[in-house]
Amino acid sequence: GNPFNLHVTFSTQTSPVPPAPPALETESWFRTLSDSSPVAIFRTDVDGFCSYVNERWQQLTGRSFDECLGEGWVRSIHPDDRVETFARWIAAVNDAHREFDMVYRVVRPNGEIRIAHARAARVHSPDGELVGWVGTVDDITERHQTQERMRLVLEATNDGFRDWNIETGEMIFSDGLLAMLGYTHREMPPQVSSWEVLVHPDDLPRVMHDLREHLEGATAQYENEHRLLCANGQWLWVLDRGRVVTRDSRGLPLRMISTHTDISERRKAEADLQQFFSLSLELLCVASIDGYFKRINPAFESLFGYAREEMLERPFLDFVHPDDREATLRELSSLRRGRFTVHFENRYVCKDGSTRWIAWTAAPVVDEGKIYAAARDITGAKVAEEALRESEQRTRSIIDNSVNGLITFDDDGVIRSTNPAADAMFGYESGELTRRHAAMVLPNLDRGALGRVTQSEARRKNGEVFPCEVSLFEFGSGSEKHVAAHVVDVSARFAVERMKDDFVSTVSHELRTPLTSIRGALGLLSSGVMGELSTDGGELVEIAERNAVRLIALVDHILDFEKLEHARAELELLATPIARVIERSVESVAAFACQESVSLDVAAIDGVALADEERLVQVVINLLSNAIKFSPLDGIVTVSAATSGTFVEVRVADRGPGISTAGRAKLFERFQQIDASDARRKGGTGLGLAICKGIIEQHGGTIGVDSEEGCGSTFWFRVPGAAA
Repeated sequence: GNPFNLHVTFSTQTSPVPPAPPALETESWFRTLSDSSPVAIFRTDVDGFCSYVNERWQQLTGRSFDECLGEGWVRSIHPDDRVETFARWIAAVNDAHREFDMVYRVVRPNGEIRIAHARAARVHSPDGELVGWVGTVDDITERHQTQERMRLVLEATNDGFRDWNIETGEMIFSDGLLAMLGYTHREMPPQVSSWEVLVHPDDLPRVMHDLREHLEGATAQYENEHRLLCANGQWLWVLDRGRVVTRDSRGLPLRMISTHTDISERRKAEADLQQFFSLSLELLCVASIDGYFKRINPAFESLFGYAREEMLERPFLDFVHPDDREATLRELSSLRRGRFTVHFENRYVCKDGSTRWIAWTAAPVVDEGKIYAAARDITGAKVAEEALRESEQRTRSIIDNSVNGLITFDDDGVIRSTNPAADAMFGYESGELTRRHAAMVLPNLDRGALGRVTQSEARRKNGEVFPCEVSLFEFGSGSEKHVAAHVVDVSARFAVERMKDDFVSTVSHELRTPLTSIRGALGLLSSGVMGELSTDGGELVEIAERNAVRLIALVDHILDFEKLEHARAELELLATPIARVIERSVESVAAFACQESVSLDVAAIDGVALADEERLVQVVINLLSNAIKFSPLDGIVTVSAATSGTFVEVRVADRGPGISTAGRAKLFERFQQIDASDARRKGGTGLGLAICKGIIEQHGGTIGVDSEEGCGSTFWFRVPGAAA
């Protein structure tokens, strides 16, 4: 039998027979010793029946000596704890190497509950036989309540704690701490070494140093951040804070309690922040309100050339340009009063003596005596700003001294500025046109002509209207758009051109009549009407007649060009089959081609153009004549036409010497020959292609040439098709 009325199976193992305990001279001696102990003591037989309890036991349970004997002591155990207590007892009985050790609740007769920590050890007879148990019971109610309150607090904060008996080395770990690290109570026995082996090797020396200083009384509280090894193999950063709660009469530590707070996220955030702090190209720093850098990132060293230690040990005012120190002190004074710095600029002197402009943004934390600041190097922007200022001054000087007028106005056409030349041109005083509408001086202003030079009319203050050339351009950024008008008074130029045109027209018309008479007379002479001429005389008349023809052609070309240039040539636009244009043109140059031993090849002809047939024939004849002139003997000139989109395209190709890039650039200009000798060898006025260009452009078409030196040339033009 046993106090729990349950069968007990004892272990068959036998433990070594310990040395015989000192013999007790008398039972009263043992009782006297036991009763004087501050710890409750009990003794049972091998079956667990109590044979003795001391005075402290009776005080703890609230039961008398007789009530505790036999199985009476079981009644002092809380009913909910009896099964577990008995299971622990059976386990200890069956295992010769295990002692009974557990915490359970004691219920006093008045219903009061105390928390007890019981331990029991085997008692053997001299021959090694198990004869009973002797044990102790500690009343740990107050300590348990304290730990329970701490546990609730720590659970609310997700912290863990450990309770360290420094004398015995016992260390109790809270459930929260074990859960934080992922261990069970079995995996972490209640001893200081269980915790010590979990500390990261790199952190252990610092942990032991801080712990030793606190145990020796050098610090009021122990505090350390270190890593602990979790059950999953990862390292957890914790904030370990604690203090000694019990010391003996000599001041030696007996008991210490400390808490563990998981700071892994904070450390990770700090590591990330440090990474940004270190890698930032911007200047980042923490400074004290008394004027010293406390922390700077590597960008300071890179920019200013000083070592980190140099910048931390000297007042930061030492690095500020002397001319900017007073302003910097004022800004520092403002920060000391808790005002933020949104933007402040000063110059720093680098180690190599150069100067850098720095723009600062700063926030003070007055309670901590710190300033957090970010800055950037704006030296490049300052240099650019100064260059822009100088550029603006130069531009303003150029504008003010320009002989042509310049007017700027906004989207609504309101004038914002004028230069002196514009004021003089329109007859206004300086600033008089500002805030007036641009239509006052440019009534025909076309805002759609941006980027182009257009002919227009302008009005002076006295009402006089004069011709001008206007070029518009837009400037500004974002929604702030403005337009500038560059105005040139062309009155004098127009007058000169009118005089020139009148002169050319008069001279051309006046020359045409006598030249026609001269040509007719020369023709009569060469035909023999006036008698037979000598051989030399005939040659002279022939030369004179050729030159008369050339002069008449030149006059005709000048008159044609003058009409085209001033848009006075009237076109009769009709649906014109392009085949008929080419047929007439080929007939006109056939004799010339035969004379020059050049064959004409008319390829596929297709298309109907909206054109003046006579003018197109003039263009094709000119292109064919040029192609024949520059073709080699027995050469071939090919003419073709086809519809290309909404246009009809005509192409005239030769196998001549080709035209250089420089030659092609000036080919369609007035009085231009590719080679100066061409006029002498081939004849021509240098106006033919310019006239062709004018005719085609008046039709709304384009003309051009594709050529490469040594590979011949292809002249082409495109005019609108009749269908379109």
